[in-house]
Amino acid sequence: MKFIDILPILVAAGSAMASACHPDYECCKGCQTILTDDEGNWGAENNQWCFIDENKCSSAISKCRFESLGYPCCSHCNVIYTDDDGNWGAENGQWCGIPENCGSTEPTKPERKFENFFENELYINQDYVKKIESTLKDMTPELQAKAKNVEKVATAVWLAWEGAPGEVEPHLKAAGNKTITFILYMIPTRDCNSLASAGGAADFEKYQGYVDSIAATIKKYPDAKVNMVIEPDTLGNLITGETEACKKVHDLHRKALSYAVNVFGNMSNVNAYLDAAHHKWLGWGTDKVAALIKDILDNAPDGDIRGISTNVSNYQSIDNEYQYHTDLHAALEAVGITGKKFIVDTGRSGVDVTEEFNVNQTWCNLIYAGLGEKSRGNPDPEKYPLLDAFMWLKPPAESDGSDVGSRADPVCAREDSFPGAPDAGSWFKEYFIAMLEKSPFYEDGSAEPVKPIDEPTKPVDEPTKPVTSNSENFFDNELYINQDYVKKIESSLKSMSPELQAKAKNVEKVATAVWLAWEGAPGEVAPHLKAAGNKTITFILYMIPTRDCNSLASAGGAADFEKYQGYVDSIAATIKKYPNAKVNMVIEPDTLGNLITGETEACKKVHDLHRKALSYAVNVFGNMSNVNAYLDAAHHKWLGWGTDKVAALIKDILDNAPDGDIRGISTNVSNYQSIENEYQYHSDLHDSL
Repeated sequence: MKFIDILPILVAAGSAMASACHPDYECCKGCQTILTDDEGNWGAENNQWCFIDENKCSSAISKCRFESLGYPCCSHCNVIYTDDDGNWGAENGQWCGIPENCGSTEPTKPERKFENFFENELYINQDYVKKIESTLKDMTPELQAKAKNVEKVATAVWLAWEGAPGEVEPHLKAAGNKTITFILYMIPTRDCNSLASAGGAADFEKYQGYVDSIAATIKKYPDAKVNMVIEPDTLGNLITGETEACKKVHDLHRKALSYAVNVFGNMSNVNAYLDAAHHKWLGWGTDKVAALIKDILDNAPDGDIRGISTNVSNYQSIDNEYQYHTDLHAALEAVGITGKKFIVDTGRSGVDVTEEFNVNQTWCNLIYAGLGEKSRGNPDPEKYPLLDAFMWLKPPAESDGSDVGSRADPVCAREDSFPGAPDAGSWFKEYFIAMLEKSPFYEDGSAEPVKPIDEPTKPVDEPTKPVTSNSENFFDNELYINQDYVKKIESSLKSMSPELQAKAKNVEKVATAVWLAWEGAPGEVAPHLKAAGNKTITFILYMIPTRDCNSLASAGGAADFEKYQGYVDSIAATIKKYPNAKVNMVIEPDTLGNLITGETEACKKVHDLHRKALSYAVNVFGNMSNVNAYLDAAHHKWLGWGTDKVAALIKDILDNAPDGDIRGISTNVSNYQSIENEYQYHSDLHDSL
């Protein structure tokens, strides 16, 4: 590349540059060799080729006392460390020695005067807007209003598959004179072939072609303003990747990063940003990060970067990232890389999740995340002078990965990873809604967080049990249609007249509860929750030991209390993985009735066990923010005569559930009583309670 660029200058100069070293070129003042051919060693000074003076430089070129110490000599004279053995530099991530007589005059890449393209109006990617639009129907009116404001936020465009170069031109045309930000994410053996984000170009030559194709397209739009974020995570893996899969590609990745910087960092309408992970990943070793960046830039002779991107696809707070920026900036300055700026991904940093993230450092669809500060240039020059921009580099709700399928990643199956995710890059509407709900921004279109309203509270003289039941009626929400029940109806249509078939098709639209009534039922909870999404699902817990006092038709249940505890805990653990689910849990139909009226020996034997089991279930499910617990109280024909006894028993059960509470009472389960008669029972029991 350098030879092609400089050739016209050399030809025009002709033989006027003849010297004692070469008939056509001047002698180099220094000894740095950057090209060797049949004629000898070549350097470059003042952006012109020069020939290495063998007489002056032979000792520096051929003799390297550092080799006796186990290190090669550097091909340059850039000193970054000095000790008793002499001056040291670095090449390809390794130490190299600098001879004492190394020439002091070195060719330097011309310093480019950068403009912060983020100060310009930013491009809104309509593909992302369409994804939000497709999700509006699943939101409340309040969330819809917030979502419409989010549609005005700029997001980056990822170039992460073989056909992506073909997508560059349509985006550039759509952007016009607005600034567009691309993410180059196609390095061979991407992310060291980790499960969720594996892929990339087949080899280095394919990567060169990929980069060159994108660059050629951008050059067709000389008035475009383009930010190019180069290969998220790669720098992090180069520093901390100790697996064999990572070690094998370290040299390839260094070479690829330098190539991308050399190309995009040499284009007047592109600002290149090299990605440097985030503070939790690399903040501990900014000297190592700076040394690696220097090595990459040293091997990109024609290119330079505007700065560094951090927190791409992550959740770190702006202040924590800015401390990392400050430390890295100082480390870069120390190795001679000056004036670099930073951009930080704020797309999923609307909630401070420092404490939660530190538990597992889960990067995959973290459940606690909320949409963050909107994209904008120079967000706070006084507080963050090194920051070029807040920018949504990872479009929020484009999935980080999945726990199912051929690219399943175990990190995406953790309890703090939002469940039901599609493959990396796919739209994950449930996650978008959850992050939108948690976001303190976008209530009115601004990027200012919503301030909580402080209300005076009534002093409490005595400690009381905290109210843990949900005050929201989940039945107000759209209800889940259990497709298993629909299939049963469908299987019966052939036995019906056309008139009944029409009625049956309407019945298929009615929500039904899902019974958890056998040993394997906890395993059925997750599939139903995934299918329900943001609709309300109702479960019936019906597994109490010696169920229904071992009556013939419905006998069964858990083998003992410990097994019942495990059953309840397993169901609860699954529901907790779906924090945005809306679940109604009806607890043990008939048990309250049998406790009051069951006089057989089979019933009397298990009364204490049943009270204990009911309290346990209430204590667990009644302490979950996404579950409304309902304790079953038979029906009016069974217990309507003694609501005072029913109320006393319910109080006893709740008193022995110190952490839980119930939303209310269910009645008429599996029975046939009229609504009016049941409601009279409800009124009487309400008064007794």
